Amino acid sequence: MGTGPMTEQAQAIVHVVDDEPGIRELLTVLLSSVGHTVRAYANADDFLEQFKSDGPGCMLLDVRMPGRSGLQLQEELAASKVDLPIIFMSAHADVPTVIQAMKLGAVHFVEKPFNHQHVIDEVNACLARHSQAWLTNKQRETFVSLFDSLTERQRQVARLIVTGVSSKEI
Repeated sequence: MGTGPMTEQAQAIVHVVDDEPGIRELLTVLLSSVGHTVRAYANADDFLEQFKSDGPGCMLLDVRMPGRSGLQLQEELAASKVDLPIIFMSAHADVPTVIQAMKLGAVHFVEKPFNHQHVIDEVNACLARHSQAWLTNKQRETFVSLFDSLTERQRQVARLIVTGVSSKEI
C-alpha cells in the first residue's frame, strides 16, 4: 500500500487531563505500554496552551479539577469546534454530571479507581473510531482541493463522468 495524501495516517495521541500527578503518571505508563502516544496535562489551562488539533486522538478528562472543570473544558472545546472524543473520569461521579457530560458529547465515563484493561479497551475503541473519521475527513479535503485546482472545463468533464456519461458522449 502506498503512502501519500490518500493513505496518510497521523499518529493518534491520547491526551490525559487530571490534576492528580499519580493518575497522570499511571495512565501515561499504562497507555504507553500498549503503544499509544500520551500527553499529560495538570489542568485545563495547560491543555489549552499546549494542544494542537493536527491529528486523531482522544482525551481522558477528570471531571473535577481546580480552576476550569472538565465539563467547562468540554464545553469550551465544543464551542471551538474541536473534534476530540472525551472519556471522562471521576471518583465522585453523580448522575446529573454524567448526563451533562454525555449530552455534551462524551463517549464514555469511567469511575476511579478504574480497571486498567477497561480503560485500555475504551481508549482503543475511541482511537479507532476517531482515526478513521480523521482519515476520511483528510481524504475529503484532498478531493475538494484537487477538484478546486481543475479548470472550469475540466470540472464540467468530471461532473459528466461522475453522472455516468461516456467519454464518447463527452
